[in-house]
Amino acid sequence: MMSEQSPGYVSHRVGPVEFPVPGSWETTYGENYAVFVKPIVGVTYFQTNLIVRALPRRPGASMAWYSTAALGADTGLLHECRFVSDDLWQGEHGTGRMHVVLHRKELTQVVCQRWLLPAGANLVEVTASYGLDDAVQEEPLLRAVVSAMSIDADAPRVGDPADLPGHEPRPDADMSAATSEPVEDLTKLQSVNRWGLHGPVLTAGTIDFMIGAAERERGFGMLEIGKFRQDIDALHGLGLMDGRGRWTRLGNQVTDGFRNRRFYAQVTLSFGGARSQLDVYAGSIMATMITGPGFHGLVDGEAFDPDRRPHELMGLTTVPGAVAQWVGLSPAWTQGTEVTMNATDFYGALRAGGLPSSAGGGCPPGFEAYWDQPWVEWTVGVAEMERSVRFVNAGSAGHFAVEDLDDGMRVRLVPAPSFSVWQELVALFDAAVVHAALREGAEQS
Repeated sequence: MMSEQSPGYVSHRVGPVEFPVPGSWETTYGENYAVFVKPIVGVTYFQTNLIVRALPRRPGASMAWYSTAALGADTGLLHECRFVSDDLWQGEHGTGRMHVVLHRKELTQVVCQRWLLPAGANLVEVTASYGLDDAVQEEPLLRAVVSAMSIDADAPRVGDPADLPGHEPRPDADMSAATSEPVEDLTKLQSVNRWGLHGPVLTAGTIDFMIGAAERERGFGMLEIGKFRQDIDALHGLGLMDGRGRWTRLGNQVTDGFRNRRFYAQVTLSFGGARSQLDVYAGSIMATMITGPGFHGLVDGEAFDPDRRPHELMGLTTVPGAVAQWVGLSPAWTQGTEVTMNATDFYGALRAGGLPSSAGGGCPPGFEAYWDQPWVEWTVGVAEMERSVRFVNAGSAGHFAVEDLDDGMRVRLVPAPSFSVWQELVALFDAAVVHAALREGAEQS
């Protein structure tokens, strides 16, 4: 069922919910659901789509149960599923959820953004899927569609409720008390996102050789082959070069980020006295990462060896998701208020890996959730733009943003929901790609 909404938009109805969608999108209706697909314009790696479903709600089942069941289903349905955020979403008739989940389709990272909204005897599920490279443009539009939804809580049940798997999830006691309703514990989701990529290891010398060789316009002479024999043999053993120092097809892909560098990003982790580093060399369509232990590995005591580092090859559009996974971004209930600390105390806490509640002066009011947690500081900087983001990952308490004040004498700490941290990461890498395109355009003109 549909009617004219506003110029360019058409109003649709599915069960108890009415909402606007761009009129140019292809529409398919089914029983208590509708599918909307954006037409392809120009070059795109994934076609944006929106699915709206009306589901009969089981009496007594909480939104926490539905949220947990939906996320659990993702692990079996989505390829290389990674959880970014699980946020409360205030609907017309109660508090729902908004999920952001990543999965991979070939070389493209796909964002699955889902809303679960209470609707009286029913539940409204809205699932938006879009390519990560289109996130900056698509996400605000899709979120606006959900914000504009009108839900009839008195509409009749659309069918018989299905049995839900499992049982009511374990509640998060602090968040449940703060919201006065059952809110699910998210700690299991945080462990699922552990960095699991461990590519072939290269020495620092071979990495330097590989970068230099990728930038050469000519091949190696016999004397040079002898001089670099050890590095050539190492790359030959990985299938990146032949025995005469010529790149293989795989080698050309791995070195695309060195030869055709669009941008370079450095990501750092710091936990107590330990540190780790991730270097991202973004090429025309591929990116090569030189890695070290991620968030979970560093907290567990895994050592960073700057002389021996794994490398990973991935599609350029998967970089933000990989970085998010490496720094430990995952769903967390973010509580607390903005706090200003003396810089000496803050950096002392970082060196200690966190600050216990028994520390001198106690915990600032409104910041209790972040005490007695591991504090892992991380930064992402893009060299070509001289632009960066900086956060502290406080484990199960989530993230807070860090800002230096008064010429570094004080530090402002601002609790940052996982979704907002994700948006900053996406915006940073999107800006890096745009900056590279503008630079390339200027060089060609």
